[in-house]
Amino acid sequence: MQKHSCKKEISLSSQDDDSVCKTKTRSLLIKEGLFGGLSVNLTGQFITPYALKLQTSPTQIGIMSSLLGVIPPLGQIAGSNLMKRKSRRSIIIKSVILQVLMIPLIMALGFFTMFSWSSLILPIFLICFYILYSFFGSVTNPSFFSLMGDVVPEDRRGRYFSKRNLLITALSITMSILFSILLDKFDRTNQVLIGFFIIFSVAFLSRSISIFIFKKFYYPSFVIEKESYVNLKNFIKQIPNNNFGLFTLFITFTFFSVNIGAPFVGVYMLKVLEFSYIEYVVVNMSMPLIGLLFTPLLGHLSDKFGNAVILKICGLLLPSVPILWIVMNNPIYLILGPQLMSSVAWTGVNLAAFNFIYDNVPTPQRGFFVAYYSLFQGMGILFGGLLGSILLGMVPIIFLSVYETLFLISGICRLLVDIIFLFRLKEVRINNNKHSQIES
Repeated sequence: MQKHSCKKEISLSSQDDDSVCKTKTRSLLIKEGLFGGLSVNLTGQFITPYALKLQTSPTQIGIMSSLLGVIPPLGQIAGSNLMKRKSRRSIIIKSVILQVLMIPLIMALGFFTMFSWSSLILPIFLICFYILYSFFGSVTNPSFFSLMGDVVPEDRRGRYFSKRNLLITALSITMSILFSILLDKFDRTNQVLIGFFIIFSVAFLSRSISIFIFKKFYYPSFVIEKESYVNLKNFIKQIPNNNFGLFTLFITFTFFSVNIGAPFVGVYMLKVLEFSYIEYVVVNMSMPLIGLLFTPLLGHLSDKFGNAVILKICGLLLPSVPILWIVMNNPIYLILGPQLMSSVAWTGVNLAAFNFIYDNVPTPQRGFFVAYYSLFQGMGILFGGLLGSILLGMVPIIFLSVYETLFLISGICRLLVDIIFLFRLKEVRINNNKHSQIES
């Protein structure tokens, strides 16, 4: 049999060869997920304590979290537009290279801190470098999302992605806990920055390995026809007229409500509750770990009863999460209370979002819809986080700190969003074989 490359975005003459290359790529997707997921999770998990060590203020952290809501979606829009003229292989590899180059710059700021450089300038550079890190990573998402849809058969997506997510999360949790122990040891000897350097070095190495794995992928032939283009203006016009648009509004205002308080949870644990790095990481990582336990059950219930039912049940749990953060301050109670509730709620919401896009959007348009949906979600994060940062210096202390007041406001806003949007959502499954197109 004639051998064909599984690396380039080409059409293969043999269906058997195409199937073999897709099988190999599915295996590589898991390997890449382990290295790439570990890098992204380590960087995201430890960026807040690292920022605090660089004397970044809570308000600056809130602003950074807000910008991280809108910058990645802009990266996705840029990535979806690049798909019109660049191959998915080129977009993914080049963007990840740019992303990984931001990590040494982030590390360098800690080096400057050791020599007592200006604490006013370093947080600004940290925010800029981390935003660029997130932007370049997001440019890959439309191409990567589209590629996964081509490589993983529809009838195997649930099982495949559950397995992939399980392995990625298990590795990320294990390594995060180990590195938190390491960080605590360095902190006791006033050398915590060395611990951060080790963590970010591992993140840099892991993401670099994932680049080499990306180069081995098979990228099936993919062309976006002009009639498949979806511009932002027409996407916005259709929001009031369809179920997916209503779902987009629900997610937008939910993230707005959540991010009034969410950016300050890490600061609250480290500064107010005075958690150690180990306690901080264990509480944070409990949420994805619990999510793994509930994913198979929620997936089964989603297949049986539909996405809308799961979304409504899980959406109703969201308002209780910030309230539980107010009344609980022990790590064990936080894991069994708000983290458990949040994990179940967000696992269901994210599962519904994933299925809404795959079930309701034709294949050529998925990249565009993912980008625009993420932009709306990001706008909710941006304005919610900015509002929280403003309120931080205005609202009274009702409980132990001002952060708990923000948690209360967040909970009330989440409840209002549920009342306005949640029960208007309907179960709609569109046959993807129908050539329903949206004019650009």
